[in-house]
Amino acid sequence: MKHLQAELAQPKQDFFGTHIPLMQHLGLQTVSSTEQEVITFLPWQACNANSRADVHGGTLMAILDFTLSAAARAQRPGSGMATIDMNSQFLLPARGDVWFKAQCLYLEGDTAYCEGGGYDEKERLLVKAAATFRVVRGS
Repeated sequence: MKHLQAELAQPKQDFFGTHIPLMQHLGLQTVSSTEQEVITFLPWQACNANSRADVHGGTLMAILDFTLSAAARAQRPGSGMATIDMNSQFLLPARGDVWFKAQCLYLEGDTAYCEGGGYDEKERLLVKAAATFRVVRGS
């Protein structure tokens, strides 16, 4: 339990206006957020790796979920997003730092559709994803 207390004592990082403990735990860094595109960065860490020392697919999915939802939130400041559906395709192993980029392609009423991907330092697409979100007012 001491490790939990130590983690709670750490300063809370802001993720484009939202505190998300999981993203802080994974070591995600926010880079930029505009209405056109959101960019985040994950430095490679052993704690996020699978048995082959690649970034674990679950880590990539969690960060894509956050980054895609941030792209939708950039269209509706002050709102939250609840994931309705998300799919991904893993194209290459993520063997180092990963840059994530996402765009909101559709936002009508309470539904947003976003796409994005994770890229290595050579700008190769490692993983791509698409997600549908429900807008949660005032979150």
